[in-house]
Amino acid sequence: MASEPGDVRKRRPMWPIAAVAVVLTGLVGWIMLGSGSLQGETVYDAGLIRIETSPFKIYHEFELTNVTGSSITIEGSRATCGCTEFVEPHSVIESGEVIVIPVSLELKVSGRKKEAVVLMLDDGSRVNLVMAATVERVFPVAVSPDPLDYSGTLIIPFMDVEWPGEGPPPAPVFDSSDDIVAEAKPWRLRAKANSSTGRPAIYTARLRVKTPDTVGSGTLTVQVGGLPATTVEVIWMQPPTNESPGESGPVAPAASPSTTVDTAPAEGPAG
Repeated sequence: MASEPGDVRKRRPMWPIAAVAVVLTGLVGWIMLGSGSLQGETVYDAGLIRIETSPFKIYHEFELTNVTGSSITIEGSRATCGCTEFVEPHSVIESGEVIVIPVSLELKVSGRKKEAVVLMLDDGSRVNLVMAATVERVFPVAVSPDPLDYSGTLIIPFMDVEWPGEGPPPAPVFDSSDDIVAEAKPWRLRAKANSSTGRPAIYTARLRVKTPDTVGSGTLTVQVGGLPATTVEVIWMQPPTNESPGESGPVAPAASPSTTVDTAPAEGPAG
């Protein structure tokens, strides 16, 4: 309908829309390209990884190309987590040069894991090389170390469990061979559950393991609630007792697990 004389209709100016479009275009370009000088694949997602032993590492090689007409200097590099390792590239990247950066990510517990290696360039920009995976630990109950080898060394065994329920898990049930006796101290909360990453709560407990007085080996099986059981090998060795001429007694025995567990630190290696 044509407007009548004197009918003035206000129109919104177009410049705010144009400005937003320019900003969005620049943002999309930044997301796609990362640094304007080093370009290439910057994200590696390994997908679902089922691990039977913890820790487990995944590896990937990132390729980046200097797309500028001059050299680039990498002034620094770092990993966002101690679970990420990488081979640091040489500092000066010539024009058109392709560099390869091997990166590994350590996986320990179930849930979403995402870390990165950060490269700081001399033009003030940064390149994030992201490693990601969705982890499922096949055996939620783990004993460390595995095997439990008491052959003349001091061992402080720990057990950790991925517990999906509310509150701490029930007391573990042990089944063993060759007269091995094991008991667990109370559960300690190692890490809270994280619903955003799908990680269950992690509980840990110290173990006390007693072995027979003779040299031998056997197995120890741990069951926690309805979770899959875990079986570890146990190895123990008594020092030689035969006397050499002129000696008055046997060689002093190595410290037993029962005397070392009580002095163990409060936190275990799992987590």
